[in-house]
Amino acid sequence: MGTKMTKHRTVAVYDLATFQNGRAFKPAETRAVDGQWIIKIAEMNRGISSATGRFDGPVDPKFLIKRGDLLFAWSGSLVIQEYEGPPGILNQHIFKVTAKSGVDQQYLKYLLLSLMPTFQRLIDDQRTTMGHVKVADLKRLTVSLPPLEDQLQIAGVLRSLDDLIKTNRRLVHDMDTLMQKVFGQLNLHLPGDSKLTDLVELNPKVKAPINPAPYIDMASLPESGSRIERVQRREAKSGARFMNGDTLLARITPCLENGKTSYVDVLNDGEVGVGSTEFIVLRERPEIPQGFAYCLARSERFRTFAIQQMNGTSGRQRVSWSALVDFPTVSPNTNALKCFGELSQELLLGIQQLSDESEELERTRDTLLPLLISGRVRTEKFAA
Repeated sequence: MGTKMTKHRTVAVYDLATFQNGRAFKPAETRAVDGQWIIKIAEMNRGISSATGRFDGPVDPKFLIKRGDLLFAWSGSLVIQEYEGPPGILNQHIFKVTAKSGVDQQYLKYLLLSLMPTFQRLIDDQRTTMGHVKVADLKRLTVSLPPLEDQLQIAGVLRSLDDLIKTNRRLVHDMDTLMQKVFGQLNLHLPGDSKLTDLVELNPKVKAPINPAPYIDMASLPESGSRIERVQRREAKSGARFMNGDTLLARITPCLENGKTSYVDVLNDGEVGVGSTEFIVLRERPEIPQGFAYCLARSERFRTFAIQQMNGTSGRQRVSWSALVDFPTVSPNTNALKCFGELSQELLLGIQQLSDESEELERTRDTLLPLLISGRVRTEKFAA
């Protein structure tokens, strides 16, 4: 059954839900060895890390969050998402948003996401270094709210796309994990008589790109997984050059410590990309299979070695490609290397296909979102 032509009502955004702001912490309160995690915007974006603070004092239950709660970071960087991390304490400048009676929680999430351009304009119009969405803004903004039955159907369509995206991401994660596990069987975690450049090239020579060239910035490198998150195009003046099949490794603090690394598979055939000057490019020698350099760059011993070679002023330390040349390793067993190559080829292809499919699903969802929320597209179009 599709939706019926039922009456909408005009409601202020603030009246759709409770908007519970997080707790304000003093710096000294965030350094507990144990205690509950403090969830800031960084944790919303990247999950729990070694930099995540803890608090071991008493906490008002209204500040506690759990997996599935809807969070709205409203100051500076705008983020609206369902929280997926462990239980924790919500930090200030983030709302925990809970739908009121007559409003579906999932629909509320998509409604707020559809308002992101409006929220961003509110921040931009303030012309401050740290603009934010005010409670007064939420009280002033109004929306046309459909009946609950329609909300459920709209949210169901959009949620089905999000579920497919999440399934693909889990599969990609599992493939990446399997590839690294098999890579570990090459025993490269053991030091040996070979050195890194026997196996891979560092910053290989690449022809000049054709402008406007594909450009990958530091923000687009993932901290886990292999997939590059965003490709821009710009006039190439300087920076690392690379092609499909290469591996990009962040060389500056804290990006290296945080694991920013990727396998390049987002360019057209034969195309040359350009990236940050803070990238080191790794490329397998002809006899070494694809994926080897990526897995090596993600391995614990290699990363520890790279971090130990960093130098420079505090806060701007970096490792040079020349410092990695003498990374000691063993020569991989020929049969093990062959097995890895056969598997990595299939896994890298699967990762690329699933990632491309997810990006297409995201584009579909983002196109449908304002259309469904505004009522310009009805859910009857998606009925079986």
